[in-house]
Amino acid sequence: MDKRLASTFFVLLLAAFFASCSQGVKLEPKYQDFTQRYGLLMNKTEEEYFKMLETAGERDDFIREFWESRDPNLTTPTLNEFKEEVDQRILYAERNYREMGRPGYRTERGRMMILLGPPDSVNRESVTNNPEMWGIEVWNYPIWDIALIFTDRTGNNVYRFVSATRVQDAGLIREKQESLQEMPMDPRIFQIIDKAKEGLLGEMRGMENQKFPRPELTLSENKVVVKLRFSDISWVIKEGEGYRCDLLLKAFLRSGKAEAAKVTEVPVQWNVTADELRGEGRSVEIPLEIQPGNLFLTVVVVDKTSGAKARKIIVRKQ
Repeated sequence: MDKRLASTFFVLLLAAFFASCSQGVKLEPKYQDFTQRYGLLMNKTEEEYFKMLETAGERDDFIREFWESRDPNLTTPTLNEFKEEVDQRILYAERNYREMGRPGYRTERGRMMILLGPPDSVNRESVTNNPEMWGIEVWNYPIWDIALIFTDRTGNNVYRFVSATRVQDAGLIREKQESLQEMPMDPRIFQIIDKAKEGLLGEMRGMENQKFPRPELTLSENKVVVKLRFSDISWVIKEGEGYRCDLLLKAFLRSGKAEAAKVTEVPVQWNVTADELRGEGRSVEIPLEIQPGNLFLTVVVVDKTSGAKARKIIVRKQ
C-alpha cells in the first residue's frame, strides 16, 4: 500500500470511528445525551451491549459501571477524576470548536480534545498557494511523540483530521501543503485512542517504561479466572526473603436480567521466592464465581505499587 492510500485508509477508519459514536437505537433524551457526549469513549463491546439493553434501569446501571470502571482513584468514592476531566474537556470543546452550528464536542477537533486532552502546543498556518486548502492546524503531544494535523478545506473554519505523525516530522507540513494526503499516518494514534477510551491514557504520562498488568480472562460455566503474568506486575522485596505484589481487582458483573450489577473488590497480595519470580510463564490466577447464562463482566486491575491500571471486558450470550 503506498503512502497516499495508507493515509486515506486510516482517515476513513477514523471517520468511521467518529460516525459509530452517534449511531444507535432510539433512546430517551438523557440516554441520547450520554451517547452523544460520551459514546466515543465506549469500546466496541460496550457499544454493542448498550444497544441490547431494554430498560431504563439497565441503562442507568450500565452508565454507573461505565464511569466506576474508569475511575483512576478508587480511594475517592465520591469523586471520579476521569469523568471530571472529560466534562472539562467537553466544556472547552463547546467553547472553542463549534463549527457551522455543530456542537463543539461533535466536531473532529472537539472529539480529539475529549479523547486526548489539550495539546502541549498548537501551530496554525494559513495556506496561500493551494485553492483547496485554507488553513492547517497542528496539535503537538510530545509526551507520546504524536502530532495531529487538521485542515480547513472550505475557508469556513471547519477543520478535518487528515493525519497523525511524530512531533519531529510535523514541521514538514509546510512542505506538504500541496500534497498533505501523501503524508503517512502513524498507526500509533489508534493505540493511543484505545487507551484514551479505557480511561488509561493519563496514567501513561511519565510512565512510558512502567509495567502494566495485562489481565487474561478465562470463562467457564460457573467461574471466570483472571490471569496476570508475573512479568507484568510490580514486585517489591519483602522482609526476609522473596518478593510481594500488591494488587486490587474490582469486578462489575451483570448476569441475566438483573437490574443492578454485582460489584466485587478482591485485594491480592502474592508472595513468591526469587526462583519463582524468575520462572518462565509464571502467573497469578484469581477466580471469580459466576452464575450460568448471559453475563457482562468488566474487570479492573490496579497495581497498587506502581499505580498502573488495566481494564478487560468479557461477554457471554446464551
